[in-house]
Amino acid sequence: MHATPPLELPTYFLSHGAGPWPWMGDNVFGLDHSRLRTSIEQIPQEVGTAPTTVLVISGEWEADEFTVQTNPHPPMLYDYGGFPEFTYRIRYPAAGSPAVAARITTLLGEAGIRVDADPHRGYSHGTFSPMHIAWPDADLPVLELSIKASYDVDEHLAVG
Repeated sequence: MHATPPLELPTYFLSHGAGPWPWMGDNVFGLDHSRLRTSIEQIPQEVGTAPTTVLVISGEWEADEFTVQTNPHPPMLYDYGGFPEFTYRIRYPAAGSPAVAARITTLLGEAGIRVDADPHRGYSHGTFSPMHIAWPDADLPVLELSIKASYDVDEHLAVG
């Protein structure tokens, strides 16, 4: 019997736009987000099959070591300022994925890469804004992995 190889899904590099723009319309602070919206809306169709989990490697999150979000129900992290009051009550209620976080920790550890865990980390706007456009029902688990504050290129390529 042959094992089925894992399904390879695409990797995306996304701009997340100006803070909570999806809730404010496509023109925020004079920036037109309509092309960004269209490109993010197309992701589920481009992927073709519903992923079981989405991992976001977030430029919004820098840590001394690569750190994975382990909270099963991440709270919101309103890491922006100067937006209307209602944007600080936005919710993207996707579940986290402690199981995938554990797998990431194992894989990186086996590769000799130290990874820490953060059980309190919430979803930053770099995660919840594009996810709200691509999967507005928040019906698949999402977790974040930080970048390393050293910005060491070789270390980041090794994680990839």
